[in-house]
Amino acid sequence: MFSRKTIDLVTETANSHLVDIVGERVELHKSGGSYKGCCPFHTEKTPSFIVTPSKGMCYCFGCHKGGNAVKFIMELDKVSFPEAIRYLAGKYGIEVEETRPTPEQEQQNRDLDNLYALMEYAARAYQSNLTDHGEGEAMGLSYLRHRGIRDDVVQAFRLGYAVNAWDGLMKKALADGFREEYLMRAGLVKLNEEKGGKYDTFRGRVMFPILSPNGKVIAFSGRLLDERTKGVAAKYINSPETELFDKSKIVFGIYQAKQEMARKDKCFLVEGPIDAISMHQAGIVNVVATNGTALTTEQVKLIKRFTSNVTVLYDGDSAGVKSAVRAIDLFLQEGMNVSLLLLPDDDDPDSYVRKHPGDEFLEYVGTHETDFVTYKVNAIRSGNGDVSSTTQAIHSILASIALIQDAVQRDLFLDRCHELTGVSKESLQSELQKVLSSNVRTAQERAIQSQRYAQMQQGMAQQPQAGPLSYAAQNGQQVQQPQQETALDANDVAFKEVIRFFMTYPQSHIKTDKGDMTVAEFILSSLQGDNLRSRVPALNKVVQCYVDAPDKTTVDTSYFMNHAEADMTPYLASVLTRPKLSNIHGRHGAVVPEEQSLDEFVPRSVKELQWGLLEKLNGDQLALLKQLEEGGASEEEQDKIMKEVMLLGEVKVALSKEMGERAITR
Repeated sequence: MFSRKTIDLVTETANSHLVDIVGERVELHKSGGSYKGCCPFHTEKTPSFIVTPSKGMCYCFGCHKGGNAVKFIMELDKVSFPEAIRYLAGKYGIEVEETRPTPEQEQQNRDLDNLYALMEYAARAYQSNLTDHGEGEAMGLSYLRHRGIRDDVVQAFRLGYAVNAWDGLMKKALADGFREEYLMRAGLVKLNEEKGGKYDTFRGRVMFPILSPNGKVIAFSGRLLDERTKGVAAKYINSPETELFDKSKIVFGIYQAKQEMARKDKCFLVEGPIDAISMHQAGIVNVVATNGTALTTEQVKLIKRFTSNVTVLYDGDSAGVKSAVRAIDLFLQEGMNVSLLLLPDDDDPDSYVRKHPGDEFLEYVGTHETDFVTYKVNAIRSGNGDVSSTTQAIHSILASIALIQDAVQRDLFLDRCHELTGVSKESLQSELQKVLSSNVRTAQERAIQSQRYAQMQQGMAQQPQAGPLSYAAQNGQQVQQPQQETALDANDVAFKEVIRFFMTYPQSHIKTDKGDMTVAEFILSSLQGDNLRSRVPALNKVVQCYVDAPDKTTVDTSYFMNHAEADMTPYLASVLTRPKLSNIHGRHGAVVPEEQSLDEFVPRSVKELQWGLLEKLNGDQLALLKQLEEGGASEEEQDKIMKEVMLLGEVKVALSKEMGERAITR
């Protein structure tokens, strides 16, 4: 927490420089004792935004936003009060006084400062390579100019080049006083596990810095340029997740786009950084990119900080369409207005804006973007149009409508669905009500299970660690302490079934009680909730292989076999040689193609794995209880473990109701 002295000093100093602060973001013209300009918070042609230095205030007579310097920064940059104070304090060299942090907090703050400084250093080094290094100019700069990217846009996005040297950046950074530890923690350097040496993560690549909303470099995306890209799926690689970078929480270009997103109250969402950069160059500044990763709820929330209106411009291939459909529900869940736009065949955002000026692009958007109902209905008409697929598509539309919180808006979209499909409004309302009721029940069940699981986890965290040993020592007994972490056998039938689905169908879409997801997304979210990854090292290695893949749409069984750690290859081969119809499937009766029944098979396999974990946990807790009894522990300590055993039993009962009759024969 900042001291009152700091807050007052920063506010007073910033207000005295209000014209300079606003003038950096708004073109101001003196008007008497004040200054006037076009409002940065909304689009206008006639200036109505007034800055009054004598009062330290600014105000828009159009949208009524304004305030002092701190409020201006908070509104324009969409940052918190502490973030605004810290930014302005740094701008004017004011020392920030805070309540004294603990030694651990001080060390954490120093570490973060060092990491930010190192990432800024790397960005500047890559930028310098682009123009001052022969290889960078010949390879990197020529590539960017070939793509039609102007030098001013190269500067705006801080693009650079990593020379094709084994440890060029590392040697330079070490010589300039940076520590090897931070190079590793920042993801700029990797360890060669075979030879024990270290090497640069990025080599021979054009570098796209990934910036935080306040403009700090937190990661990089690097693209291969030469003949090595032939036959290589991973043309782009991204920084690994670090203390600064969580790829699920950031979108590329947010720093460059945020002000225009807020001013235009609209965001264009594209897939790749080149798409975003080309659109920015064409004058469409309010654009961000997912950077080749699947859209997440955290990314949607970040976009919502600046606008509630988004138009999705994904590629028109099957993978792009699936990603766009999934994005619909994520935006609707957060209460946002989402539109979709398909560009002409063989065009992506980059190629289209290079052939058409920005105003033509915006004109095309105005005449071709559609709401999600129209988008999905058009998808029906472009398919075979049979009753089964049409019914499935309509249910998909209703599932999306059910995510909308505003009842009036839901009803309007229901009218739209009726107009486009010809299905009666009564039938649509009836089916929608079923979906809404099911969503409520699912939410309630999740809440109950989450509460029980949290209680169980809390109880486990509080279990006596030294109790059995101490009581045993008093009685002269030797007692074996049970494992702190319950481990699952990597050869367990259910585990192998789950990992086979993960490797074979990672990008196949399935319908689950969590909504429409890919197989990989569903399994990852399920395993994360039960912390299963840490319990099976083999699974963690396979998952990490997938997580590190820059382009998830190209990941398949061959990718895992080629990119997983060498010691994993025999194991993965044994997993993949399991018959497609395992015991789980064979007991369902009629044999059907596996890929047509993933909606059923994948969730059931995950539940079987969760069941196995519960049995392991229950066995370990019973073993601990027995040791407590033999060691002479108090009744209170024994009661704690007994309560945990009972909680585990309740969770097992809830899970068994979801599963029905268990199918795996162990």
